[in-house]
Amino acid sequence: MTRSLQRTYRRSYVRLLVALTLCGALLGGAYRVAALGPELLQQPLSLPFHKQPHRPPQQILVKLAPGVSPIQFAAHFNRTAKIALLKAHAIADGQPPLRFCHCNKVLGWTTYRLPSPSALNATLQLLRKQPGVLRAEPDYPVELCSTPLPDPNDYYWKRVDLEHLIVVLSGLDTPDTARQDDSSYWTYTWNLETVNALAAWNIYPGHYETAQERAQIYRSNPLSPALPRVAVIDSGIDFTHPDFTYTGNPSGGVTDADISHGGQIDEALAHTFIDGDQGGGVTNAFDDVGHGTSLAGIIAAAPNNGIGIPGLAFPAVIVPIKIIDANGDGSDSDLIDAIQYAADQHCIVINLSLTLDTTDFPQALQDAINYAWNHGCLCVAAAGNDGDPSYPILARTRRYPASCDRVLAVAATAYGDPIGPDGEPNTVLDEHLASYSNDGYELGCAAPGGDITEFYNNSPNGADLGLNPIQEYVLVWSLAPTYQVLLSNPDPNNPDGEYAALGLYGLDYGYLPGTSLACPHVAALAALLAARLGITPFTPNAPQILVNYIERGCHQLNNRRDGGYDPTYGYGRIDAAATLALQNARGTNVGGIMGQVTVDGTPLGNIPVIARTAGSKRVFYATTAPDGMYHLINLPQGNYTVTAIAFRHGRTVRAKVVAGCDQLGVDLDINIPFAF
Repeated sequence: MTRSLQRTYRRSYVRLLVALTLCGALLGGAYRVAALGPELLQQPLSLPFHKQPHRPPQQILVKLAPGVSPIQFAAHFNRTAKIALLKAHAIADGQPPLRFCHCNKVLGWTTYRLPSPSALNATLQLLRKQPGVLRAEPDYPVELCSTPLPDPNDYYWKRVDLEHLIVVLSGLDTPDTARQDDSSYWTYTWNLETVNALAAWNIYPGHYETAQERAQIYRSNPLSPALPRVAVIDSGIDFTHPDFTYTGNPSGGVTDADISHGGQIDEALAHTFIDGDQGGGVTNAFDDVGHGTSLAGIIAAAPNNGIGIPGLAFPAVIVPIKIIDANGDGSDSDLIDAIQYAADQHCIVINLSLTLDTTDFPQALQDAINYAWNHGCLCVAAAGNDGDPSYPILARTRRYPASCDRVLAVAATAYGDPIGPDGEPNTVLDEHLASYSNDGYELGCAAPGGDITEFYNNSPNGADLGLNPIQEYVLVWSLAPTYQVLLSNPDPNNPDGEYAALGLYGLDYGYLPGTSLACPHVAALAALLAARLGITPFTPNAPQILVNYIERGCHQLNNRRDGGYDPTYGYGRIDAAATLALQNARGTNVGGIMGQVTVDGTPLGNIPVIARTAGSKRVFYATTAPDGMYHLINLPQGNYTVTAIAFRHGRTVRAKVVAGCDQLGVDLDINIPFAF
């Protein structure tokens, strides 16, 4: 969600990134809006922000050697380690040190529960010394990216938003009278217009689908490239929302939304992982929070059905995988199970609008992401909402899964349109990085996420009211559950309902900001591109092909003359039309290489990485982050040798740089021979 959901929940193992949170006051604002009313106009705006204290994990993930029984190992460890843990005051007498929870047999990680969070460090130290233990780490909390096609007839498409002007939210005006006091201009679908969605749809699919057409394709081939599967691993989905159907869902049931009836969701593949595998089916996977429904709407809301909005990748099929319960809780172990499940169901893209509640590298999560990549599935992840204009260094916080290897990480941009439709000044700033968004060398690209935006006020009464410039909530408009959930509950005792209390998020539709909302734009573009090119998870090197075209098509927001990479926007903000046209949109000749350096399988920081190309004396350098990740940037296209050296030993691999994008997963494992 946003930072209001980026707190540690009561069990808080998973943080949603719906940017319901921004770090500190925005645009100079130092106060949080507590209630609606005229006073809303008299103070700088900020997005709701609160954060609970960090709570350490009470579960651990252990990778056991092949042939070791997880249950028998726990019994043996409980007998042999109990005295040491008692002496260390890590456990109380009568408490078993490890309690078996569940095991992911494919990835080889077992989840155990501890008697208390205070036992974590001592237990990990003992576990790492045990025969048969390959790795042990905390089960980190996860915190909550032909003829010209006519405009779709969706109700909110290009509709100017007068209902959420600050003078209306404050009660000063109604939408009918607001223009006397406030000239701020944006549309509900500014985000889709920003990424050139309509021009992209003219390239592919070139028409608005019907339910009959989709159902026929599905019956002919459920794995058709024309119906790319996108896994949304989040809080579930509202299966009854009319905007996941072409019919408007007059029955109010779940049937019309299912792909077998031409809808937008594969209900047969819906699955729930909460405290382990809870099985498939619609019932468990209903959205109790709101976050997952909003993300899915950006990706694949049905187009041209007379209501709501169109999704950027409306040909896609949503596979909802629920790992967040009604309180906003989830866990790393559930997340890795969900990623594996999505890859096994042949999803071409996984949307990960969430972060772990840690800055430590999670090997178990990396293993799951590697599994997805190797099965032809691209993970797209939100960069995080740690940004704070008062403390710029916070935006460089490395969050996971966005900072993992083989992930396309997404930053968020804010709305900017300096000249309005009448030729008068509109926004004070052009499009720019959202104030809350993380940045850094893990980024691949950016997408609209929304923010508080300043507008010049050209209205007749603007000067008299002292409202020039004026601040507005220009966030991302998407679907919301048709029933009350955590985000739409405005109860003052519900800290996650602050957007509802402001009148921004309610039933059916609502506004939210964040890298969480930026992320599904990129996941959607990846799915739309896959359909356009006929790419499936069975296509060799499918994830890298998608990354190449998405990054090459990005619109430049930095000032680099070479159209290259920078850590603020990555390769720029996505442009769906340029990507589907397979353009090198910035005309650049440089690209990059990303990967991880390990020493005997262990990630190592501060290791130099060097790239050379034959026939040139020029050398390019990077240094690994603490998690072993490196990023060689702005290398001229061509073939390179990449070398990492540690403890006088090295490893060299070959890589090809493609102009305008990064090559992911160029890993180097340095083997240190054992000396007797």
